[in-house]
Amino acid sequence: MRQPSADHLAGMHICLSGRSNPSENAPYFGSIVSRLRPATKNIPPYVWLQNMEYDAGPRFQSGGFLGQAHAPLRVGTYEDNPSAPGFRFTAFDPPTGVSAAQLAGRRRLVTTLENAALLTKTTTEDSTRRLRERAFDLVTGPEARQAFDLGREPLAVRERYGWHPLGQNLLLARRLIEAGVRLVSIHAWTGVAPGTRRITVNVWDGHGGIDYIGNTFGTGTYGLGFILPRLDQAVSALLEDLGQRGLLGETLVAMLGEFGRTPTISRQGRDHWPHCYSAMLAGGGVCGGKVHGASDRHGAYVKDAPVSPEDFGATLLSALGIPLEARLAPDGFTNPASEGRPVSGLLG
Repeated sequence: MRQPSADHLAGMHICLSGRSNPSENAPYFGSIVSRLRPATKNIPPYVWLQNMEYDAGPRFQSGGFLGQAHAPLRVGTYEDNPSAPGFRFTAFDPPTGVSAAQLAGRRRLVTTLENAALLTKTTTEDSTRRLRERAFDLVTGPEARQAFDLGREPLAVRERYGWHPLGQNLLLARRLIEAGVRLVSIHAWTGVAPGTRRITVNVWDGHGGIDYIGNTFGTGTYGLGFILPRLDQAVSALLEDLGQRGLLGETLVAMLGEFGRTPTISRQGRDHWPHCYSAMLAGGGVCGGKVHGASDRHGAYVKDAPVSPEDFGATLLSALGIPLEARLAPDGFTNPASEGRPVSGLLG
């Protein structure tokens, strides 16, 4: 792959929107999926697991120009994530001090007042009412809440994924997909190595010799010797688990970042490099074992079959069964889902 920016903020915006020059409020893949393939069950269609930090900016928290209705439900910040002892998902909890009986009473009161008003309901009012009913069902019903409960998983399965944020977040992602969530994004934080401390959750921003995150080539929290084995453990567990459950063929797994690293090592280590980097796809109709494209012998530039952000986005959306020509704007004419072309030969 290749894209035009070596800046984290711009690069992440490009990566997650599938556009080389995205507008400021361009929606990310999860929001597009939420809009064009909404969940068929009463569960959030788009979930984001584990926070990102300053280099990524706040855009991942919104739905872009599609609005907050298509923003992700976010779960997990820093050490407060599913790998922590005693972690509990609380987003569907009722307000503090409000019992289930009181919540049900409020629901009945609102319905009574609406019916008593005897007003002709507009489309907007009907839509608001439906959203409110869905919100009540999420808070009071057990189905969605159970999907977020990793305590229902066998201990052996949790151990297979790994007792670290990435492992437990990927296991949670599998549960959410099974429950009907359309797209789950996971920030690949692998946790804190023994005897070290957390400085940032952006562990993959390794520059080699830069002091603030330690030795990239070591075994500390930000060293490849620590993070790579945990990535391997968690991702292999996910693919194996999806396969055993018969879900891999219908679930697309994508692993990528916003850019790669310079092919040469300077005093500052290896810097940001958007001219040549890799992505991995599995499941969802992807032809396994295939390598598309190649770099030059230095790993500096794409030599064969470059893939743009637009083409990657088109491949992802096509694998999810979303027509690329589908329009995102309310007018029905502008803002196609993707302006790229699916990478030939990757999808079966």
